[in-house]
Amino acid sequence: MLGLGARMTTRQPRQWLTVALVGICVARSAAADESTVPPALQSSLLARAANYDRNFSKRASASATTFVVTTGSAASTQFSGQLRQALAGEEKVGGVPHQELEVPFGSAAALAAKIKSDKPAIVFLGPGLTEPDVKALVAALDGVEVLLASANPAWVPAGVSLGFDLVSGKPRLLVNLKQAQKQGVAFGADFLRLAQVIDP
Repeated sequence: MLGLGARMTTRQPRQWLTVALVGICVARSAAADESTVPPALQSSLLARAANYDRNFSKRASASATTFVVTTGSAASTQFSGQLRQALAGEEKVGGVPHQELEVPFGSAAALAAKIKSDKPAIVFLGPGLTEPDVKALVAALDGVEVLLASANPAWVPAGVSLGFDLVSGKPRLLVNLKQAQKQGVAFGADFLRLAQVIDP
């Protein structure tokens, strides 16, 4: 697999993403039934996807913060720990230094207020949230510039911009393009050609 810390050029998207996605087939996540893709591989794909968001450096500024949202369940906490540990191993995310913070979910309104206040570049929704939780959060973040991603691919049609899934044993990137654009995420055409664009 390509070096985890390397920043990809626009000439390399098919190479890095194809190699990374093939790796997803080797394991299934034991952390939560909702996530079919292992946390370490999700973190690797997330870090690389950030390279193809043309607005990422503007949102992140000198350092990118990722909120990993947990619900307090054992599965959610385990997933969060695995994802944060894997992301910590990335030299850069979106080309800049980074930090990962576990953020407990109390309510959509409270989480949205924290996102607006602290301005993370990425918010990753771990397992355990409900569809009403996700839809309420998406509504509360209307117009807020952030890359919203999820361990549960079902939340992409609900308004999450980026998700990962296995379909018939084959890996797939899911992108809610309209929602991504609403939240200031600008994935390049090379990236979008490798993803399934969801149009709810």
